[in-house]
Amino acid sequence: MATISAFPDPVFNGGPTPTNQGLEPPDFKTTRFYFEDGGEDVNVRPCGPQRWVFVFEGLTEAQAAVLDAHYNLAKGRTNSFSFYDRRTGFTYSGVEYAAFEVPAHQKQYIQTRNIQLVRST
Repeated sequence: MATISAFPDPVFNGGPTPTNQGLEPPDFKTTRFYFEDGGEDVNVRPCGPQRWVFVFEGLTEAQAAVLDAHYNLAKGRTNSFSFYDRRTGFTYSGVEYAAFEVPAHQKQYIQTRNIQLVRST
């Protein structure tokens, strides 16, 4: 698995601005320890992958081509890349595409992309 260029961001490398950006909550692993006296100890820790969901609406052909080219360079989930989260100010490495959807569109010059990124922890 190779590392490729960073995810297209409008601030750093000229990518389009997402219409909607969301962060899915992490999973929590719960371990329970039961004691002979009836007591219980619970250990809760966040685990699992981090997921970001993006919706890009109203893209020009050139903006859509930037996202398509990055996805093709990543070869789906084969190659990882870095992702700068503008909400938190952190750059995450080892990010991959979990989903890349090109919905049907009426006009070639107005396009939409639905993208889900994932980073295993």
